[in-house]
Amino acid sequence: MKLLYRSMALLLAFFITASTLAANENPVRVSSLLQNSTRVVLSCKNVVASMAWWTRLGFTPTADGMKRPDSAITLTDNQILLTLVKDSQPSPVLMFGVSNIRTVKDSLDSLRVPLKYDVEGPTLGEIRLQSPAGIFLAIRPSAQEPIIPVTGDSNSVCGRLTEFSVSTPSLQQELTFWDKLSFTPVRSSMQPYPFSLVSDGHFTIGIHESRDIPSVALTFFAADMADRIERLKKQGITFSEELKSDAGITEHAFLTSPDGQFVLLFTGNQ
Repeated sequence: MKLLYRSMALLLAFFITASTLAANENPVRVSSLLQNSTRVVLSCKNVVASMAWWTRLGFTPTADGMKRPDSAITLTDNQILLTLVKDSQPSPVLMFGVSNIRTVKDSLDSLRVPLKYDVEGPTLGEIRLQSPAGIFLAIRPSAQEPIIPVTGDSNSVCGRLTEFSVSTPSLQQELTFWDKLSFTPVRSSMQPYPFSLVSDGHFTIGIHESRDIPSVALTFFAADMADRIERLKKQGITFSEELKSDAGITEHAFLTSPDGQFVLLFTGNQ
């Protein structure tokens, strides 16, 4: 736990530094290779129990998200879509829909990106790949992976989703992978440690070199996060780690879902 505590403190230092760099952000281009980022898939043992946890964090089922409540449920917080699936596969998985999956595979092959794929008749059903830091991605034909619009409003409980945070031993190696997929660097710095944010215009990946982030984490920010954390405590949510102010108020906190998904809550404006 002490490692997580130190990691959160360093991440907080990063976000303070990053906020001063925001004015110099690079414009984000829409990914030309993976085309449409659609949703995030999370594996869980019990879909209904997992849904109950996420709804307490401000996620609600979509209109069509309850068609198979025993095996899959799709939720949204107005910023992203989360699909909970009864599965034991590694997660989270970032999902993408493309108009011509064969062309995308050929492009990935030419870029020498390691991948796996499923064949469905004359075409491909799904392409799977993994970043060097361990972020899983899956690509499907657009007909199987439609875009479900989100409003972009902040999560009513957790605030603004700023990034999917991941730790890596080599920032450059991870950046090379995402550059091949046409993700654009948004911010980069060597202080307080080497980091970079890359985005396709929807998914933003926060790459943090040599940090103690156990797995991919959903990172949220809100100016009134201390109040939000207190409300979550009153609802019975258990926090893995907390960072308190000098006055003893919890301003930043770390959560883990019943199925192991990490969530970081920070006070501030990002």
